[in-house]
Amino acid sequence: MYFGPHGEIMKLIVNTQAGWMALWNNTHIPWLSGAKYGAGSQMWRPYEITVNGTEGFMWNVTIPLGLGTGFVFGLTPYAAYDDRVVGISWNYSLVIVWGLSLKRGEEGRLIFKNTWTPPAEWGNSMMVIHYVGQTNDWRDGVIALFAKEERKFYGFSTEDGRFLWSTESEHYLNAWGWGPVEHSWYFAYGRLYSTGVSGILYCYDLKTGKTLWTYKAVDPYNEYLFNTNWWMWICFITDGKVYMGYAEHSPMDPKPRGGPFICVDAMTGDEIWRADGMFMQSRWGGRAIIGDSIMATLDHYDSCLYAVGKGPSMVTVEVPTVAVPLGSSLLIRGSVLDVSPGTKDPKIALRFPKGVPAVADENMSDWMRYVYKQFPLDPMAKIDGVWVAFEAIDPEGNYVNIGGTIT
Repeated sequence: MYFGPHGEIMKLIVNTQAGWMALWNNTHIPWLSGAKYGAGSQMWRPYEITVNGTEGFMWNVTIPLGLGTGFVFGLTPYAAYDDRVVGISWNYSLVIVWGLSLKRGEEGRLIFKNTWTPPAEWGNSMMVIHYVGQTNDWRDGVIALFAKEERKFYGFSTEDGRFLWSTESEHYLNAWGWGPVEHSWYFAYGRLYSTGVSGILYCYDLKTGKTLWTYKAVDPYNEYLFNTNWWMWICFITDGKVYMGYAEHSPMDPKPRGGPFICVDAMTGDEIWRADGMFMQSRWGGRAIIGDSIMATLDHYDSCLYAVGKGPSMVTVEVPTVAVPLGSSLLIRGSVLDVSPGTKDPKIALRFPKGVPAVADENMSDWMRYVYKQFPLDPMAKIDGVWVAFEAIDPEGNYVNIGGTIT
């Protein structure tokens, strides 16, 4: 399913075995305006109304046979682009990548069909071959498969279907975990990102399949049973960053301490921030999501929902209210407080009756753990506040910087 140019819901159906392709459009079913049912004409009134959904098909065309194989798992995956649909079929002896036209008047025309012979090891070892996905644009795009026991990705072109590359084998632990549910992979920024049971985030170049960098989510307590790294899932990728969290398959009690949530630079693999024990992810609770620059997630440790983002601050300033003689010193006092909605929770407000101080970005993870999770602060750690700049107005009305301080 995808959205059309005007927001309509589109569903493309490709049947490679029977040789047909059809496009369904929700705006092609009967118009259910309120005028038909005694309401305003601009209203949508489908309540208790039965409609024939088959009338939503815009077209149904014949396509060439032979695009499918004796496929190992389920149906042939495919994805629609602006002017084409690209799909892939495979078994242990053959991979077929094909493209069909979606251009008006040319629907169903074969653009390309390319075949590739996979390594004999696929069949000799009865490997599980997963469909990975496709890039959002077919131009210089990639459609990929993952050989589970090999821990390798195989990339094919969405322009003409030719085989492009295979990656190096990932850590042996990534042979465990079921497909994209427990071993997550995503395309973004001309790269493929992958992580799983190994706790290692891999970044691959989509042009070459080469490994650009790796990041290890190390467990400092070494109490996680499967590994010295945390089992990780990619939750989402946005704004040049990869966000991932500790993933559980079967809950262990007592739960291992410090399951991390980590933000990594998508270009370099550098850690931007990491919060241990804050937002444990889970299969049953779903992964963290983001919208309007606010992340929402369930924490598996306490089963509470959290919203995380840039919150509002409140600045207070106290200065002398009387004239100060020229050349004399004066004292400026004030505070910068975090007034995000979470600080109004009685559990937080009672612990911080004078408000929650705002802190520097580099100390945010430790501070949020202390405020919201009651983790102790490291007595040797230095928690900085935020930088406050002071400006005065001279006799001519110009702003003059007179210094600043950290709260």
